Amino acid sequence: RMINDPQSACYIQWTPLGISFVVSNVGEFSNEILGSHFKHSNASLFSSFVRQLNMYGFHKSNRTPRAQRTNQNPNDQVWEFSHQYFLRGREDLLEKIRRK
Repeated sequence: RMINDPQSACYIQWTPLGISFVVSNVGEFSNEILGSHFKHSNASLFSSFVRQLNMYGFHKSNRTPRAQRTNQNPNDQVWEFSHQYFLRGREDLLEKIRRK
């Protein structure tokens, strides 16, 4: 639901084709969005979010070039996630997404 929430659009949004989604401003996304959806507020909220996505079969692609990942401000990083059954406008496929 957060991906379709207009208030979250500056942090999380569908890619133009609707076959994956992008998270940007990772630090702010963690504080503003994840912090309001999950009860704990530790510094590893985004890592926990990524682990949960992985457990459900999502694939991660860090769109930040490899050479720029070290010592980079998390708010400059852009992460892309995809799942064959997580497609924009296809809520009917969501029941096929299962925990590994």
